[in-house]
Amino acid sequence: MSGAIDAIVDQAGNALDGDNNGTATGNFVRTFRLDLTPPAVVSVTPNSSVGSGPTQFVVVFAENQSLNGSTVTNAANYLLTASVDEVFGNGDDTNESARITGVTYDSGTKTATVNLNAALPRVTGS
Repeated sequence: MSGAIDAIVDQAGNALDGDNNGTATGNFVRTFRLDLTPPAVVSVTPNSSVGSGPTQFVVVFAENQSLNGSTVTNAANYLLTASVDEVFGNGDDTNESARITGVTYDSGTKTATVNLNAALPRVTGS
């Protein structure tokens, strides 16, 4: 409530017309919507089978708003999964996320570089 005590005021000390009825004071209510949708990924490099695994991979985001650097560089926000047959979700997947040692982010190119503790092992089907 914008009242005489604890009122929101402008630089001249005038109380806010919170309910927009032409008189100072009144409740000031605004509704906000939070977009919790994660940013879309344009590409991940490398993006296919590799003989000897990489020690890092690069993620390029397609985000038209500024990404939160501390969120992008938080390794817990990334999932690294290996699959024996290159088909994910069919029961032969293993979580390799513990290999992630850190993430750097370039906001100019919207590119995150995910560093690993060692090269990824080559996984072959049985």
